[in-house]
Amino acid sequence: MMNYVCAYEVVALFLIGLVTFFYHYKNWLPMYKNSFFSSILHILLVIIFFDVMNRMVNLGIIELPDAVAGVLTLSSYIGVIISAVLFWMYYLAQTLRLGFLKNKYSFIMYIPAAAMVVFVAVSAYNGNLFLVQRGEILNNSGLIKIFPIVVMFYIFAGAFVLGKNRKIIEKRQYIFMQISNIVMVCFVELYYVPQKKLMLIYYCVAALVIMYYLIIHNIDMYLVSASGCFSMAGFKKVIEEKVTYKKSYYCISICISNMENMSNYCLEDEINQVHAAIGNYLRAYGGRHNVYHIHSSEYIIMVDRESEANNLFVSFRKNLPKTLRINDKNISMYYKFYIAGNSEAEYTLSEFMRIILSMKKIAMTDSLDREIVAYSGNIRERIERELENIRTIMAMIESDECELECMPIYDIKEKDVNELEINPVVIVGDRTLSIEEVWEVSREIGCSRDTNIMFLKKILQFSSEEKLFERGIKHVRINMASFHVISESICDEYMSYISEYNINPDNIIFELFINEDVPEDVLSRGIAYLRKRGLHVCWDQFGTNACNLKNLMEMPFDCVKINNMVVSMYCNEKSTQLIYIIRMFRERGWIVCLDGVRYPDGFEMVKKMDVDYIQGRELMKFVPEDKIREFLLKKGGILGDI
Repeated sequence: MMNYVCAYEVVALFLIGLVTFFYHYKNWLPMYKNSFFSSILHILLVIIFFDVMNRMVNLGIIELPDAVAGVLTLSSYIGVIISAVLFWMYYLAQTLRLGFLKNKYSFIMYIPAAAMVVFVAVSAYNGNLFLVQRGEILNNSGLIKIFPIVVMFYIFAGAFVLGKNRKIIEKRQYIFMQISNIVMVCFVELYYVPQKKLMLIYYCVAALVIMYYLIIHNIDMYLVSASGCFSMAGFKKVIEEKVTYKKSYYCISICISNMENMSNYCLEDEINQVHAAIGNYLRAYGGRHNVYHIHSSEYIIMVDRESEANNLFVSFRKNLPKTLRINDKNISMYYKFYIAGNSEAEYTLSEFMRIILSMKKIAMTDSLDREIVAYSGNIRERIERELENIRTIMAMIESDECELECMPIYDIKEKDVNELEINPVVIVGDRTLSIEEVWEVSREIGCSRDTNIMFLKKILQFSSEEKLFERGIKHVRINMASFHVISESICDEYMSYISEYNINPDNIIFELFINEDVPEDVLSRGIAYLRKRGLHVCWDQFGTNACNLKNLMEMPFDCVKINNMVVSMYCNEKSTQLIYIIRMFRERGWIVCLDGVRYPDGFEMVKKMDVDYIQGRELMKFVPEDKIREFLLKKGGILGDI
C-alpha cells in the first residue's frame, strides 16, 4: 500500500489536474490573467508530479538512479521559483499593470529568482541545499530556510500590487486574494522551515487553485451567450486590456442582416438554434476564445493583423451557410461585414465602441449582401469627426466650462432689443456644433442630462452676474429638447437652479425643440408643470419637423418661434403660408417670434405683421459673452437707428 504521506501529493495532483481539465474544456477570455493562471496550473502539475515521484523513491515504491532523482528535485525547486514569479505577474495582469515589466528598472524584480535558481543549480552539484544518496533526498536544514524567503518575496510583491490597485478589482475578489496571500505565506513557512515539513501545504495549494478558479476565472463562463460565444461584456474586457497595453488588434464583424425579420416567423428556441449553429461555425475559424456575440444580430472575431481579418472575410463570404435547416424550416441567412482596427490602441475603449456602432450602421444601410465595409477613406474621416465631437463634449463636461453667445431678439412694438437667446458655443476644430448636434451626441454617449444641466447653470450664472434683467432684458431664452422635460423631478431641478441664482421664473423662456422621441402626453405634462412653476415655454422652430399639429396646438405653450425656412419663403414671395400660420397662433393667444429675418428687405416685410419678436443672423449677429455689456450700453440696441 502507498504510505499515507504520499497521499497529500497524489490528492493535490488529482484536484489541480481536474481544475486544469475543466479550465481548458470551457471557454476563457484571451487575457493575460487567464494565460498566467493557465501557466501556473501546468507548472504546479509538473512540480507535484515530480514530488510524487521523489516521494515514491523515498518510500521504496519505485527505484530511480540518484542522478534522475536529483534532476527531479532540482526541477521541483526551480518550478516553485518560476511559479512564484508567475504568481506575482498574475497579480500584475489582474490589475492591468503588466506595463511595469517594460520599465527599465523592472529587471530588479527578477534578480532574487535568478539568484535562487543559480544557487539551486549549483547545489545540485555540490550538495549545499540538498543531496541524493541511495534514493533518499537529504535537505540542508540551514540553507533551505533561504528558499522560502524568495518565494515569500514574490507573494508580498503581488499583495503590494493588489493593495495599490484595489479600486480596479471587485471587492469580494480583492479580499479573497489578500487572505489567500496570508495563507500561502504561513504554509510556505511551515513547509520549508521546520525540521518536519507540514505536508498540508499540498491540500492548501489545491484548495486555493480551486477557489481562484471558482471565484475569479469561472466568471468568464457567465459572459458566454446562447451561441457559445462571449458576450459584449467579455468583448469590452478584452478591448480594455489591449488598449491599456497599447496592443494593435482588428475586428471583423459578421452582421446577420435579416435577423429582425427572422423573429417574425421563428420561435425563440429556433432563433437560439440559429445562433448556436453560427457560433459553432465562427469558432471553427476564429478559435474558441476569440469570437464575440456582441448583439442579437452581430458577431465579431478579433485578430492581431488586418490581413488575417481580410482572409477571414474571404472564407466567410464563400462558406457561410445561405440556408439553415431547423425544425423542418429553411431559414435564409443574409450577411454583411465590416472590418475595424485599432492600430497601437490609438482609440480608447469608448471611442472604439463608437466606431463599432457607426460601422455597423454603415454596413447595414449602405452595403449589399456579403459585401464588406472597411474603416478607411471617407468612412474613417466621417467617424473620426464624430469621435472628435465626443471628445470635445466630454472635455467640456469634465472641465465644467463652456463659452456662451447671445442672439438679440427685437421687440416689434417697443422697437428695441429686450430679449436674448443664449446658447453655448461648442467649437470642434474649424467647426461649430449646433445645439441640436450637441444634444444628439450627448444623448448617444449617455451624458445628455449632465450636458443640459451644465448649459442651464452657465446661462443662469451669466444672466445673474451680468445683471441682464436689471439692464433692460425682459426674458432670456434657453434652448431645450423635448426629452429634457419628461419628468417633474428634472423640472424641479431646473427650478432649484433658477432659485439658486435669484432669478424670477417669469424672466425665463424654455424653447423646446419638438421631435417624436417623447410621447405627446408626457411632453404635455412636462410643459404644464413648467408653466405652473411660472416659466414660459416656447414651441421652437415650428415648421422644421413633421408632427401632429392638432395635438401640439392643444399643448400649454404660450409662445412659438417660426422656423427661418417658412419666413424665408414668405420674404422671397414664394408662399403666403406664413400669414395663415401667424393667424392660427394668434387665435390661440400665443406670443409669436419669427426666426431668420433679413435686413433690410425681410425686416420691412415682417415688421408690419401681427408678430411680437423677430430675430435672424443677418438681422443681428450673435454677441459673444464678453461683449454683452458693451452691447447693452448702446441706446436702442443694435437696431436703434432703424
